[in-house]
Amino acid sequence: MFHCTAGKDRTGFSSAFILRALGVDKQTVLDEYALSNFYRYEYNEETIEKAAKFYGLDQRILRPMMSVRPEWLEKGFDEIDKQYGNFDNYLLELGVDSTAKSKLRMKFLQ
Repeated sequence: MFHCTAGKDRTGFSSAFILRALGVDKQTVLDEYALSNFYRYEYNEETIEKAAKFYGLDQRILRPMMSVRPEWLEKGFDEIDKQYGNFDNYLLELGVDSTAKSKLRMKFLQ
């Protein structure tokens, strides 16, 4: 288990990287990431309203901070591709070779 305060940045990126290591295609990962906006909508709105009411913070500034944008995640993937050629090469750099990927897939996809 892993988490972060809002459950979208560190957790979102970590989840996306794990899904990619498991062989999930990039577009599916981006689509799943975007669902955070749907599933967190009510919580985010409550938080934004409380912050505006109690701390006088501008909701127009808070709203983007509480949401996710798939293009942010995609930029991260693009940078990996730019520096390492592709995601698999990046995983190799991290020490995740084909044997490690197979073990991950057996553990989590069976």
